[in-house]
Amino acid sequence: MTAMSLNDHGVDYHLCGNLTAAAKCYEGAIQMQCVTRTTVKSKRKHQSSNERQQLDMPEPLPESSICHDSSLIGMGRFVTPLKTNFHHVDECTNSYDAATAMMLYNLSLLKMSQSQFVLAKDLLEVALMDLNRNVDDDVDEETPLFARLRLMILTNLGMSLYRLGRYDEAADRFEDACALPVLLLQDAQQAQAQHEVYLGHSPRYANMLLRALFFSLLNCARALDAAGGHRSHEALGMVRDAGGLCETIGSCSENKGCGGGSSSGSAAPPSETECTDLLSGAAYVEAVIYHTRGKHEHAEASYRQCIERSSSRSSGPDHQQSSSTAALIAAAAYDGLGHSLFDRRHLSASVTPLRTSWSLRSSHLGEGHADSIDSLYALGRSLHDLEQMVDALAVYERTYRLQSKALGPGHVDSLRTACNVARIHRTCGNGAAALEACDTAIVGGRESLGGSHPFVLDMVATKGVVLHEMGRTEEASKVLMDVVQWTTDASGSSNPAVFKDHLAKCFGGR
Repeated sequence: MTAMSLNDHGVDYHLCGNLTAAAKCYEGAIQMQCVTRTTVKSKRKHQSSNERQQLDMPEPLPESSICHDSSLIGMGRFVTPLKTNFHHVDECTNSYDAATAMMLYNLSLLKMSQSQFVLAKDLLEVALMDLNRNVDDDVDEETPLFARLRLMILTNLGMSLYRLGRYDEAADRFEDACALPVLLLQDAQQAQAQHEVYLGHSPRYANMLLRALFFSLLNCARALDAAGGHRSHEALGMVRDAGGLCETIGSCSENKGCGGGSSSGSAAPPSETECTDLLSGAAYVEAVIYHTRGKHEHAEASYRQCIERSSSRSSGPDHQQSSSTAALIAAAAYDGLGHSLFDRRHLSASVTPLRTSWSLRSSHLGEGHADSIDSLYALGRSLHDLEQMVDALAVYERTYRLQSKALGPGHVDSLRTACNVARIHRTCGNGAAALEACDTAIVGGRESLGGSHPFVLDMVATKGVVLHEMGRTEEASKVLMDVVQWTTDASGSSNPAVFKDHLAKCFGGR
């Protein structure tokens, strides 16, 4: 069995969901390629028009629909493994390197699906080196096959770097990817003018390139925004460019322009509602960028635009098939709108969007999903600051149960919620319940954070204040002395400034 056939077996396993068998095939194929690398002849083979068709580029998909993470809305990458259908692969180094790059790309897809982003990044960087070998060695012009591969590899490499928090590097990879769809469309038009049989005749192919450009622009915008710095101002321009592409994508879905002819691919062009999803994603990214910069009114306008588009999306003719996508985008926009209103202290106005976000997320993702829990906690914060104590307490207690199950009772988020439960009980005069909540937070905090952590000291101080208010002064003094001991500096003298800070925090914000 050759390396190429072993890779193709891996693709079959991959598409059937047998990821373990797929990984073994991909790894075996890569090893075989490495062994035979030195036997490949050092010559280039010019691609004929017939060989242009050997890589039918798959369609990029929204990242948020792959992993259901609202922080990735608007971003996209490639998820479909590739088969190595080359002729005369062993006779030319360019096809050989393309096959090796495909195998590395395929294995990286498995690693990304398992959230092993460091391994995925390493595999994709090696794949890129294989492609670069053909550009560096006196090759005047990169072939369409290599350009398509480069687009897919750069996109997924940028996504791996983004998920690792390396935003500047991710932005560079996404920016490199932005140039390739335009070059491939120009090549398709040139091939059509020369009457070559080529994928460029297909509106579907042009659509995929436009969608790849759309996602590359939004990917780069989100990475630049996350990175901050002097280039963050470019992000909004990229979002607007991406939004402008949607009209062109829509025209291609009707088989107009973009190369003409009828679609020859097996996948249908995007429907009108799918184009609406793209526009919703662009509006959401624009809102996030404005929100990050503190331009709340602009952010809220974009969030509302996103909600409006998503609402029209869910009432379309095929809404039952993919209404979840629209609902999750709308939920993220409601959540962002609620947070922006909260930041501006428009507390009453923030409650409805936050409640709607939680309802949508819990319906489509489940109560225990991280996004659902975040929306529920934010709702509790708004109710708490509005002094609607009964409702806030119910929300916090529900949030704490979900956080304890999902994250563990000792997680900082769980402890923070337990702290707010204690504060509400204290405000309402429920001393016994407040003490119980304090003890829960103190025990969990000491186990996970240690007794000297500021959060634990805050909760111990809060417990002391509650005991004092209940008239249990002797117990209160002992508890507060514990705080003094923990806030003693290394020289052994008491540090009253630190103690005062901890006492202030127990009455402070949430």
